[in-house]
Amino acid sequence: MLLLPSASDSDSRPLYHISVELSCFSPASHITVVRRGSSENGLYVGEFQVGGPARLNRVIIGSVAHMLRRPLLAWDHNPARSELPRLRWNFDGTILRWDPVVTTVQGKSRTFFKCLCPDPVKKKVLLPIATFNPADPLLATEGSRPMATLTVEKEGHSILDHILITALMLQQDTSESPAGSL
Repeated sequence: MLLLPSASDSDSRPLYHISVELSCFSPASHITVVRRGSSENGLYVGEFQVGGPARLNRVIIGSVAHMLRRPLLAWDHNPARSELPRLRWNFDGTILRWDPVVTTVQGKSRTFFKCLCPDPVKKKVLLPIATFNPADPLLATEGSRPMATLTVEKEGHSILDHILITALMLQQDTSESPAGSL
C-alpha cells in the first residue's frame, strides 16, 4: 500500500510504502512495515507487530523498540461521562492523543479521529495536527473499496512517522473492535 499526497499537491510521488507480512514464528500475528518512498527498498521508518501473544506485540520507530502496552499505548475512556475510548501514544517523548469524533451522515453514524499533541510553548494546550478517517467496508459500492484518509496539518509534519504508524494501528483496531484492543 502507498501513502500518497493530496491530489492537489504539486509533488505526487508516494510518501510511504506500507506492507503487511505474517510472522512465521507466530502465525496469528502480523507485522506492518513502513518505509519512505514507493517501494519496499525505501528507507526504513518503523514497524509494529500485533495479533499474537501480548508478549510479542511491539512497535519500532527507527532504531527504538518498545512493547505495545501502557504507557506507550493506551485506550482511555470514562464510561460515566459516555466518552468514546481515545488512544494515547507516548513514544520516547513524542506524545499524541487520538480522540474519536462521531458524526451522522445520511442517517449513518461514522467515527473519525482527531490527532492532538501538546503545544511546545503552552504545554497544557493541545494542538490539532491530523485527522484520520478509517476505511469503512460497509460503504463499499460495486467495484469500489472505500479508502482511509489521513490529513496532516503543517504542525504535524515533523512527527509524521508517529502519526502514520498510530493511524495504521487505529485502522486495524477499529476494524477489529470498536472498544479498542491494542
